[in-house]
Amino acid sequence: MKIRLASLFVLAVILHAAPGLSEPQLVRSMKIGKFPQRTVEKFQSADYAPQAAANGVRTLAACADKVYAGTDKGVSVWDSGAWSQISDPQSALASGVTALACNGGLAIGTNTGAFLYSEKSLARIEGAAVPVTALDANGNKLAIGTTSGLYLATGATAQRVLSLEKKHINDVAFDPDGALWIGLDTALAMIPSQDAKPVYFIKDEHGNGPIHANVRSLYIDAAGMLWMGTPAGLSRFDRKSRWDHINGKNNGLPYEDILAVSGRGVIAEVKKNPKFQPYEVTGANPGGPNQLWVGTSIGAALYDGYEWHYFQGPQYLHDDRVHALASAPDGTAWLGTPAGLSHVVYKMMTLEEKADFFTRYTQEQHNRYGLFSGCHLAREADPDSCLPTTSDNDGLWTAMYAAAECYRYGATKDPEAKRRARQALESIMFLETVNEIPGFVSRSFAKPDEPHCDGEWDHITSDGKWRWKGDTSSDEIDGHMYVYSVYYDVCADEQEKKEIREKTGLIMSYIVDHDFYLLDTDGKPTTWGKWNPEVFKTDGPFLKGLNSLEILSYLMTAEHITGDPKFSEAYRYLVKEHGYAKNTVMQKLSHLQIWNHSDDELAFLAYYPLMKYEKRPFLLDYYNRSLERSWQIERTENNPLFNFIYGAVMPGAFDVEQSVWMLQRIPLTGIRFPHRNSHRADIVVDQSKGRFNEQQSVDMLPMDERTLHIWNENPFRMDGREQSAFTQQPGTWFLLPYWMGRYYGFIVEQE
Repeated sequence: MKIRLASLFVLAVILHAAPGLSEPQLVRSMKIGKFPQRTVEKFQSADYAPQAAANGVRTLAACADKVYAGTDKGVSVWDSGAWSQISDPQSALASGVTALACNGGLAIGTNTGAFLYSEKSLARIEGAAVPVTALDANGNKLAIGTTSGLYLATGATAQRVLSLEKKHINDVAFDPDGALWIGLDTALAMIPSQDAKPVYFIKDEHGNGPIHANVRSLYIDAAGMLWMGTPAGLSRFDRKSRWDHINGKNNGLPYEDILAVSGRGVIAEVKKNPKFQPYEVTGANPGGPNQLWVGTSIGAALYDGYEWHYFQGPQYLHDDRVHALASAPDGTAWLGTPAGLSHVVYKMMTLEEKADFFTRYTQEQHNRYGLFSGCHLAREADPDSCLPTTSDNDGLWTAMYAAAECYRYGATKDPEAKRRARQALESIMFLETVNEIPGFVSRSFAKPDEPHCDGEWDHITSDGKWRWKGDTSSDEIDGHMYVYSVYYDVCADEQEKKEIREKTGLIMSYIVDHDFYLLDTDGKPTTWGKWNPEVFKTDGPFLKGLNSLEILSYLMTAEHITGDPKFSEAYRYLVKEHGYAKNTVMQKLSHLQIWNHSDDELAFLAYYPLMKYEKRPFLLDYYNRSLERSWQIERTENNPLFNFIYGAVMPGAFDVEQSVWMLQRIPLTGIRFPHRNSHRADIVVDQSKGRFNEQQSVDMLPMDERTLHIWNENPFRMDGREQSAFTQQPGTWFLLPYWMGRYYGFIVEQE
């Protein structure tokens, strides 16, 4: 992110010291239990209308324990977890279903008439004009909106009560007093009783009336409040004198072009509340008894009494146009689009149960010779078609996964966690062995005949069994030193400590003996394996802060693990003769105002062992200032990994609540679905662009509302780069911060 970092630092400090802002509290540990986890199941016509070959869903109704979906071919019924179709032997519904309403049975509106369905029988309502555009029931009364007027039916006969010319009835709704409200394309109307004249409401200069004249959808909640969906947002009327208008800027409504409104229970008010609060703090439950749903021309949104939750893109919808809604009595919701149907269920689960999900699919789908990185999906959005592939930084990603399992073992003593950590560790160590150059670390390895990613893959082992990737970067060394530190301190038995000592000694001797360069097979430094002081004077002045931090962390880790004085001597040399400790203070500011999220991850992985092992106050003063500066800048990302690394090596309270919020809002998938948010009405757009010229928001969005990113990517990016869903990430990005939080007691799971 292009920003004035000095200004951001001052702002961060001010926010940090201002508890009156009602922001999340600073704590050091948090007890958490089950929370509502977003899940969505999508259905296409092959699911809900396989014989009718219907297109999308036009209208929905949730009646008792059944959900009805009206299509261009008929009505489908969701009952006890399965779909069926309403029998229509005379093809009465084949003209296309346009409206549904619950009336003890089901009222059905079509392009050719209105019908009553009960006990598997279908009866036509006589007397109503066609086509039907809206329905609502109140006891034995049925309001029928048509293109030529409004009708009321009692039983199987309808009478016209209102003629309309040049006005279109979008929706109708009875209130608890029996009055009938009519959403027109030109106004809101109300008929107090069957023989009364309609009263019209249009917004006046005092704000009384709907926010827009085109009232597309009506919903009356359990408190009798009337909600109206319009092209300019929501309006709420207490049916007496008070009007409230809800939009993006003032109330956080994600998108204002509303097509449908539904809900259950009571929403007292819609307002912007402090962000980044976990469910334990807000007390909200998106799957609970009080919900307000809106369907829009770009996605759907749910207000749970505290905040909005946005659903957009193929992760949740077959089409972004959500023109039908049904909030069911069981707390779930149904979203109808021109291309299919989505069922939203918030499942109560613990973070540990969520971790089990990520562990299971990571092991089943991403384990490639003990290395763990992304995979290509042979079938779009289908995790069962995952084909593990090589990547630039298989060593780093595997190291982070091994550390996660190691922390799990440390927190639970689960032998299966130790086994998984050991398997990953063996593959990490093999990255040093496979190239047959003692101390050099390969980026990745594969069988000679296997496909691989781009890069330097022209290396085959002497036995012909493996191909390995060179031009290794500092990312890999970061990963190796980080996981060797974690495994050595948390997981290792004596034999494993011996193995880690050997590998650590070989790698760091290779770097120290070559004047703090990582030499490739041609005897020249790799592109990013440079920590020599001369680099900072010539071709790498902007690497000084980060690379100083990295090499000091590597040397301190090697000294801790091996006890070899050559590493402490090299450490002292770089600190005393070249000011490397002082260099670290400004490491976050050495990138010319470009927020490099990949380097941020490398920095925090390097902070962890360095500050665990360094005990000298005069050096810790540099490192404390460096980490504090970096963390203050990073705080807006609410990154649980960075926060927990900070908490592990720094005293006092920190952003545990925000970290739990992030972990809760991570979706139950590793697939990188396309998402876009730049159209949203609730977002303040950052006037500067990101590192790759991407548009950014000032405040980050929840992970379940944007394209999934791991911790080395830009969380402020509004629109994902992906145009399809053919990539899946392993669950490491969730597992590492979660199990680190458990190990250090930042997260305490409760039954």
